[in-house]
Amino acid sequence: MREVNTSGMIVVQKNCLSSLAIFAIACSESSMLEGEFNIFNLLYMKSQDNTNLLRKGKLQMLLTFAAWGSLLAAYIFGSFILQEDYSMLAEEQVVERDYEVTGAGINEMTIRHLESGAEAKVAFGSAQGYGGDLIIGVLYDSAGIVTDILLLVNRETPSFLDKLDKKGFFMQFPGKAVNEPFQLETDVDAISGSTISSAAFTNAIRSASFQAARKDFELEVTEPPVHWKVGFDEMAILVLIVIGILAIYLKKKWLRYVSLGVSLVIVGFYLNASVSISHFARLSLGFLPGLKEHLIWWGLISVTLVFPFFLRKNLYCYALCPFYAVQTILIKISGFRLKLTDSFLKIAKTASQVLLWMAFMVIFISANPTLGSFEPFAYLFSLDGAGLQWYLLPAALIGAVFVPDYYCRYFCPVGRALQMVKRFGNKILGKIHLSGSGQNHRKKQDTKLSPKKEILKWLVRLVYLAGLALVITYLIFGLFTL
Repeated sequence: MREVNTSGMIVVQKNCLSSLAIFAIACSESSMLEGEFNIFNLLYMKSQDNTNLLRKGKLQMLLTFAAWGSLLAAYIFGSFILQEDYSMLAEEQVVERDYEVTGAGINEMTIRHLESGAEAKVAFGSAQGYGGDLIIGVLYDSAGIVTDILLLVNRETPSFLDKLDKKGFFMQFPGKAVNEPFQLETDVDAISGSTISSAAFTNAIRSASFQAARKDFELEVTEPPVHWKVGFDEMAILVLIVIGILAIYLKKKWLRYVSLGVSLVIVGFYLNASVSISHFARLSLGFLPGLKEHLIWWGLISVTLVFPFFLRKNLYCYALCPFYAVQTILIKISGFRLKLTDSFLKIAKTASQVLLWMAFMVIFISANPTLGSFEPFAYLFSLDGAGLQWYLLPAALIGAVFVPDYYCRYFCPVGRALQMVKRFGNKILGKIHLSGSGQNHRKKQDTKLSPKKEILKWLVRLVYLAGLALVITYLIFGLFTL
């Protein structure tokens, strides 16, 4: 904004007046201009502003094209070029078990034990897991008895897979005949907290075993029917979604707190089913779970995407996110409400966009939806975790004690992705939501702070930088482990 002193105060706003308006004002009042500011100064300033805006716009456009172009390249590379050869992986594993490969065919492999000389075979099976496609090998002898399970390709969350391994899930299968049911709750026990992964591995093992039963032993096998899974869990999620919808449209704060409280208990601690970036990645990669068996997954992801795209309402973040409920509780208990500077908020916003881009780069290159998911949700609600994500969790919780919605504003890739979905919906549907949520219309902050608050601000900044470094390290490490 530039002020020109005349008989009255003339205020020229650079973003609201065109160059022609500036020229007219300057000409009509040129005889009364004081100091060095005249028509030429004003026109020069306006041209410089336009040039800077043009350069900034070109740079933003260039960065946008570079970001989307790199994501497309990563998707093509991971999905079509970097193909995993599961037969080679199987050969490596059977060699470790003192076997040699004597023949290979479609979906099977013939092997011989080096010491005993016993002939055996490996049949391959696949299924949809929690993180996407998984492929296993079932090793069986000449009598049709399963002797071992080979884990070849899987995209499950490491903590879930580790839980299956430690609790002996895979030890249930050796000794079974290839024509047994291989069905959860019938002859296979699921592992609590990893039910989806348990079902997926069981389906893959059954697929391989039944293939062997039909082809090698001419046995009749019956695939178990797939029923709609509707029980207490699914009904609880339905009730939660209804409460959340009522809270967002009736604008009742108590309803919102009820919705968040129920979500914390059901979606968080009971089901550990928080929506994460891996949900969006599975949609992008086409790793879609079965509708009948996974109504909760489809229900949560549907309302999460439909509301911001079509109705311009972020239902999940507003009323269904259990981690947001945790942050709300922490800030209520602490009583702190630190407001960070505009410059810090601008940097943090850019950083969150970069984190979202990095997460999808890792996911697309690896074709693994769980590899780029750095959210601490599962580690908080199930107390199962590994690596750097354990350190991100305290960083997120400490920041949430002092700054409202700390993780949501500065780290959460889901929130950032839903903002993009909302903007995309506005463009597609031709409806621009002008009122906003009120978060962008913050009051001007006081620059004078007490020493205590100043120290706390620096503490929050340090915690943020530590968390940011952890996330970036985690994502880079994920690339190098491919």
